[in-house]
Amino acid sequence: MVLSCLFLCLIGNIDRGTKRDNSNFFRVSYNTLLKATDRFSSENLIGVGTFGSVYKVFLDRAQVLVAVKVFNLLHQGSLKTFIAECEVLRSIRHRNIVKIITSCSSIDFRGNDFKALVYEFMENGTLEEWLHPTVGTQKVRNAPKNLSFVQRLDIAIDVACALDYLHNHCDTPIVHCDLKPSNILLDNDLTGRVSDFGLARFLSKPNNISTNLPSVIKLRGPVSYVAPEYETGSEASTYGDVYSFGILLLEMFTGKKPTDDMFSDRLNLHKFVSMSYFEGVFPEIADPRLLLQGGNSPPSKCSVKFKSEIGQCLGSIFEIGIVCSSESPRDRMDIDNVVSELNSVRGNFLNRLHSYSPTVGVRSRSCSSCMVCRRRMKVPPAWRSWSHRSYRQFCESRLLWYLSEFWTGRSLEVWLHPSTRTKEVKGAPKISSLIQRLEIAIDVACALDFIHNHRRTVHGDLKPSNVFLDETLMAMIERDTQAARSLDQILLAGICRRVRDCVPARSPSNLSNNVSKNKSSSTIGSVGYTAPGYGKGIGERYYWDVYSFGILLLEMFTGKRPTDLMNIRNFVKMAIPERVTEIADSRLLQRGTNDTKKNECLISIFEIGIACSDGAQSDRMNIDRVVPRLHSIRDRLLP
Repeated sequence: MVLSCLFLCLIGNIDRGTKRDNSNFFRVSYNTLLKATDRFSSENLIGVGTFGSVYKVFLDRAQVLVAVKVFNLLHQGSLKTFIAECEVLRSIRHRNIVKIITSCSSIDFRGNDFKALVYEFMENGTLEEWLHPTVGTQKVRNAPKNLSFVQRLDIAIDVACALDYLHNHCDTPIVHCDLKPSNILLDNDLTGRVSDFGLARFLSKPNNISTNLPSVIKLRGPVSYVAPEYETGSEASTYGDVYSFGILLLEMFTGKKPTDDMFSDRLNLHKFVSMSYFEGVFPEIADPRLLLQGGNSPPSKCSVKFKSEIGQCLGSIFEIGIVCSSESPRDRMDIDNVVSELNSVRGNFLNRLHSYSPTVGVRSRSCSSCMVCRRRMKVPPAWRSWSHRSYRQFCESRLLWYLSEFWTGRSLEVWLHPSTRTKEVKGAPKISSLIQRLEIAIDVACALDFIHNHRRTVHGDLKPSNVFLDETLMAMIERDTQAARSLDQILLAGICRRVRDCVPARSPSNLSNNVSKNKSSSTIGSVGYTAPGYGKGIGERYYWDVYSFGILLLEMFTGKRPTDLMNIRNFVKMAIPERVTEIADSRLLQRGTNDTKKNECLISIFEIGIACSDGAQSDRMNIDRVVPRLHSIRDRLLP
C-alpha cells in the first residue's frame, strides 16, 4: 500500500513537471525567509491582506527579487486559502498569471505552524495603486502615475486572457472568485498578471459549476465585485468571474470605484454607466486621465486629435462591461468572446493611429480571410476547443492550402526576399516599416506562446516560408508538409486568427517516438533554422521553436537569410549596439521621424533574437518572456 502511494506521488510529480518544465522549484526554509525579510520587518512590507502580509525580499538561492506572502494562520480560513493557492498554482501557467516560485510549510521559532508562498516580484505594484493613487502610492517605484487609454486596454486584455485560460484551457476549469484591482499585478512592462487564488475553485466540466463548495460567505470576494447570484446561494461558475471582470472594466475606464460614495442601493457602477451609455453621453463619464500618455503631462496635440476616436472605442468598451456585469448570468458574455471583442477594439484604435501617422504601419486585426475560407468548409466541433481567443472564425488544417489559392506567394519569405517573379504580385502589402515587421514578429511569438504553454505542443519547423500573411499583414504559421509526413501525429496545422491567436501544430507526446524513428531524415526542421541538438531531447522541446524564432527575428530585421555564407547570430552580436544601422535592413531606415528611438528599438529586438538563438538551450529565453518584451518595444514606437 505504501509503495503504491509513493508510486502515485512520483507519477503526479512527473506529470506536474511536464506541465511546467521551466518552473525550477526549490525548497526554502523558515529561517531563510526570516533572514531575508530582516525578521519580517515593516521596512520590507509591501502589502497587507485579509489572510496575510506580503514582503519584498531578495533570495540568494533564486538570485532574484521576490514577493513573499506570509499567511496569518490565526485568521479563520487562512490555512484553506494557502492550500487552495497551492492546488491551483501548481497546475497552471500563463503569461498573465503571477508565477509562483516556491512555497514554505514549516514551524516558526515559537513552534507555531508557518505557511508562505514565494512569487515573482512585480515592479509596478497593483492595478489598484495606479487607478486610485493615494499619497502613499504616488511614490510607486519611480513609475509614471497614470495609465493611458492603450495601457488600460492592454491590461484589460491581459486579465481577460488569463480568465480565458482558466475557464477554457485548463484540464479542469478554474474560477478565480476574487477578481479586483488589488489582485491584478503589473510587471515592469505594465503587463497585467492575475494573482491571489485563495478563493479559487475547480469546476466540474459538464455545466461549469463548482462542486463541494463551502458556504457562500466564504466564497465571496469584495461585495462590489461579487456576482448577484452568489448572494442568493448560487454556486461558483465562470460567469461569476465574468461579472467581476465587467465591473473591473467599467472601473478602469471611468476611474470610479464601485464603492464610491456616489453609489448606493439604487445606483451602482453598472447602472451609472448603462444610463450614460444609452443616453449617448458616455464620453462624459470616462476617466479624464485617459488621454495622458503615461504621465502627468497635459495631453499632446496628437492625443487631442484622437479624442473622438477614443470616444468611439470607449462606447464599445463600456458596452462590453455592461453586458459582462448583467444581473442575470445568462445575459453575460463568455470570456473568450470578451477577448476577441477587446482585441478588435484595440486593433481598430491602432488602425486609426495609422490613419493619422503614415509612418506607423499598424494593421487591422480583423480576419476577413478566415471568413472567405469559412464559407468553403465546415469546422468539426471538436476542433473548436483548439482555437484561442476566437469565436467568430474557425478554420481547419486545410485552410492554408486554400491560402495558396487566394494569396499565391504571400508568405513572409516572399516579402523579406522578393524575387523578380514575386515583385509582380499585385495588390500585396509591403512590409517596409519597422512596426509592421514587429507586429508580425509579435503574431508569431504569441502563436508559439499559446502552443507551448496552453497546448503543450511544438511546431518544429518555423521559418519564413511557413509564416503566411493576409491582406492586413496578420501572420499565420503553417506546418511544413514534408516535416509533417515525418511526424505521424498532426493535430492541427498552425493557424492564427487575431493577435496572439493560433492553434497547435503537433503533439509532443508523439514527438519523441517519431523523432527517434527519423533521426537521419532531412525533412525534420530546416537548414539555418534548426536548433543545435534538434531531436535529441524531448525534455527541452520548446526551445527548438525558440531557437528558430530567434533566427527568424534576426532575419526579419537584417534582411539576411541564415543560409547565407555567414552565421547570422554572430553577425548581429558583433555589430550591436555601435553598428546597428549597418546591419539593419535598409528598407527599415528609409523613413522615420525619430531615428534615435528607432535605433534603440532595433537594438532591443536584436538582443531578443540573440538571446533566443543561443547555442545553449538553458540560456535561451522562454517564449512567454519574449511576447511582453516585443509588445513593450512596439508601444515605444507608437506616437
